[in-house]
Amino acid sequence: MSENLNSESFMESGASAMNQNPYTVSASSTPARSFVPPTSSTPASMPSAQLPPTQPAPILVPTRGGWAAPFFSGCTLGCSGCLVPFMLFLIFCAVLGMSLDTSLTRTVLSGPSDAFRSSNTPGAADPSIPKIAVIEISETIMEDDGFIADQINDVFKDPSIKGIVLRMNTPGGSVSTSDLFYHRLTKLRKERNIPIVVSMGGVCASGGYYIAMACGTENENVLFAEPTTWTGSIGVIINSYDFSGLADKVGIKEDPVKSHELKGMGSMTRPMTEKERAIFQRLVDTAFSRFKEVVYSGRKKFADDPDSLTPLATGEVFTTQEAIQNGLVDREGYLEDAVDRAIELAGLSKETTQVFIYEPEQTLSDLMSAAQEKLIQSPADNVREMMVPRACYLWQVKN
Repeated sequence: MSENLNSESFMESGASAMNQNPYTVSASSTPARSFVPPTSSTPASMPSAQLPPTQPAPILVPTRGGWAAPFFSGCTLGCSGCLVPFMLFLIFCAVLGMSLDTSLTRTVLSGPSDAFRSSNTPGAADPSIPKIAVIEISETIMEDDGFIADQINDVFKDPSIKGIVLRMNTPGGSVSTSDLFYHRLTKLRKERNIPIVVSMGGVCASGGYYIAMACGTENENVLFAEPTTWTGSIGVIINSYDFSGLADKVGIKEDPVKSHELKGMGSMTRPMTEKERAIFQRLVDTAFSRFKEVVYSGRKKFADDPDSLTPLATGEVFTTQEAIQNGLVDREGYLEDAVDRAIELAGLSKETTQVFIYEPEQTLSDLMSAAQEKLIQSPADNVREMMVPRACYLWQVKN
């Protein structure tokens, strides 16, 4: 009897605990039935089917998470909230910078001045004032859509420009870009029937001399060089590097899958084959022949006697005095001498002619483009750029 009472009190206390526990979940929606375990008073012959199933109720235990997940989640949401407005601000600045479109300014060197910011703005320049434009080429000539191209395009748009002075201070650059600028300037000279005079600064070599030939042969005394100018370097170069010895030391081996043995010629991780060298030499010879043809188009002396150019077209750099003696340059002089000659050939007066020089103006879009380029450029990009064989009209100092 005491055993039955103890069992009943045990079950009642368990049921009471289950009702008070908020995390206790019943296995079914029906009320729980009490179960008294069999005792000595329970008949042993009672069938097992009459006994209710024993299914312990699941207990949900609350857990405490770590600090890392909510911390980093909060940081991510906070950064996202700051990043989105910042990106919208950058996009707004880019659109505003592109809409301003004032990438060029003119600085008047002599003659009457007018209010001007950019000839991209219709009516910005006074068409009644005749002008001589000084186009400055003072960089390695690699890109065909930068400051040099902007200056040439601006002259095309302004019919009041009656003459051009090319202010050259460059060692040259790529074959294709040098040829493009030569072509644009020659087209400008012929279509507008305006003179082009060249003023050479410290260096006017290779691709720089190539572009200078846009002056043509219609006029004399159009190539001026300062007393300390270095010019010439008529020739072509394709840079090639052999890092195969270094690759062997660090365990790097080239193993490409390619459509032909010549695909990938010029690789830096293996020596150049004789067949590849012959192909590159053919490319150099073709570009070199083009260079000499351009010199013939700009120097009447060499057009009349092509053989006289051969001893000069070796890649050698000449001083101003040597260049004058060899017919590469007409006169010794400075920028103002070239400007006076351009005014004279255009049939203008110094008092009524405006002489101006272009200067680049940094817009918001320019600054953002430069920043973006810095952000996305990696050392691997520089290595890939160096790995591409490129033919250049470029004066380089090599060991």
